[in-house]
Amino acid sequence: MGLTLSSKPLRSRASADIPVFPPRASQPPLPLAEPCSGRGSSRLRSCYRFRTTSLSHRAAHKSRPVERGRLRNADRDVALRSCRRNTGRLDERSLAGGDRTRSIRTRWRSSREHSSVIVYVETNFLLELAYLQEGCDSCKALVALGNSGKITLALPAVCAAEARTTWARRRSDRREFHTALQKHIREISRSKPLRGLIEQSRDLSRALLDSDEDSRRRLEEAIDAVAACGRVIPLSQQILEMARWHELAFRLSPQDAVVLASVRADAETQGGPKVFVSQDAKGFAFPKVYAELGAVQCKVLVNFSDALARVKNSIETSIDG
Repeated sequence: MGLTLSSKPLRSRASADIPVFPPRASQPPLPLAEPCSGRGSSRLRSCYRFRTTSLSHRAAHKSRPVERGRLRNADRDVALRSCRRNTGRLDERSLAGGDRTRSIRTRWRSSREHSSVIVYVETNFLLELAYLQEGCDSCKALVALGNSGKITLALPAVCAAEARTTWARRRSDRREFHTALQKHIREISRSKPLRGLIEQSRDLSRALLDSDEDSRRRLEEAIDAVAACGRVIPLSQQILEMARWHELAFRLSPQDAVVLASVRADAETQGGPKVFVSQDAKGFAFPKVYAELGAVQCKVLVNFSDALARVKNSIETSIDG
């Protein structure tokens, strides 16, 4: 038997099952950047708008963190410069926020909720004790309560410097007065009926000179007593910025503005009853100051005897409670 060869090409069985498709013609891209007309043009225009809008949104989204960082830095710088009211502590940690900082501050405040009464004093408290003026007995009683631990005295650091400056100015004024007085006494004593005036004025002259050294000694003792039974509030950048705002908003003197800012900044971080006592009614006895310290639960009093009575009442109330 002979074999007959076919002229058709041989294909394997596996390749015979695979369908053969004609090559797919490449289609041109949609003319998104060209105007469309005719049927389906509205759909193409919609696709073009969606694509361009999404691209612009992506670009804006990429630049958004940078813009947020710039705005955040600008807000922090403005807050540090302006020192607006009721902004809290104007340091970097409070402005940056954060749950950890707030939780630490909350725990620290709650730990001092049951602390003793805090009595904020200023320059005239020290001068009352230095010159033994009419309110010195009440001031001594407050110092005694501080030594017993029933209250905590707090003194802005600027008040110690201001009290020493006041003492130096008064000493200069008294020495000038003493020099002028001696000159007039010598002239008057030349008259025959008043020749004994020099001897009679020696006690006065000695009192004018000796009282300066005694008052300086008592002033330093008062500063040491407040520091021993209480604390001294140091100056900081936050206090200086807040003082500038108080000076402009409340029309205070620079010294009074620093005192108010020191009390305000410290009272904000302390719990329990607080009192600010000052006999400078012209500087602190007006509604704006009352409201400023009232925001941090600090009462303003302008008499040392009233402050002593209020502190004793608070101590008795806490003991009974």
